[in-house]
Amino acid sequence: MKRLTLRALILLTASAVVISACGGRLPKTKTSEKTLRHYFHSYGHKYKGSDFTIYQIEGVRVLDVQEIHKKLVAVTAEIKLLGGPTYIVRCMMEKKTTRWKVMSWERIS
Repeated sequence: MKRLTLRALILLTASAVVISACGGRLPKTKTSEKTLRHYFHSYGHKYKGSDFTIYQIEGVRVLDVQEIHKKLVAVTAEIKLLGGPTYIVRCMMEKKTTRWKVMSWERIS
């Protein structure tokens, strides 16, 4: 009986290691969109003269995600403002303990 539970414990531990190793290191598209929407909403509150203050964010669409190195990615996204311009931005996002955080961004066009 002990031998059976020991094998089951080893199998369970090994499968947990394999599953976590196979997990992607990139954020999901939905996670990236949510993070960018939250960031630019906060950006509009912080910088009163920006377009993000004047116009509401209508939608965020992720175009590309590239891994720079572990826990650091470059996300290219299109941000549509309600009744305003459309921004194409490249954001650097870093994986913190529990979430992704925008470190910097630049407007591409």
